[in-house]
Amino acid sequence: MAILSYGLWQRQFGGQASVVGGPLSINGVSYTVVGVLPPFFNFLGSTDVFTPVQYNPVPGMRSARILIVVGRLKTDLRRAQSELGVLGRRLQEEHAQFDRGWSVTAVPLTGEVVKDVRVGLELLLGAIGLVILLVSASIAGMMLAHAISRQAEISVRLALGRRGED
Repeated sequence: MAILSYGLWQRQFGGQASVVGGPLSINGVSYTVVGVLPPFFNFLGSTDVFTPVQYNPVPGMRSARILIVVGRLKTDLRRAQSELGVLGRRLQEEHAQFDRGWSVTAVPLTGEVVKDVRVGLELLLGAIGLVILLVSASIAGMMLAHAISRQAEISVRLALGRRGED
């Protein structure tokens, strides 16, 4: 099974919906296209095809650090991190020459996606909140000024017994 990026779907397949369910050959391996990602899905870089991870040991490639895994946790983050810590230590013991100094970590996806712009997003959120507060105060002030300007009219209506029926 394979999932195509929106860009590849547009460039190579002309945006045809019939691609889904069809075959796709990558390096001689056949996959079935199960979907196309939306155009805004680009947080993993310029990857064009997503396939399941397959164990394929290649001698001499132990030192390559190219795997990013995204998943949904069945447990809480602390427990997942402790389990990954055990896995990382086991890998360091088995492959001490390659895995020394490397670790395995679990981080929330939201934090990973906005890590570089988090402060800017928080400032933008604060600015938007301040603008909403100022607009609300301005509208409340205008409504109060309108009510004060009609105070004499309302007093006369009350004195005459007319409560604004017309």
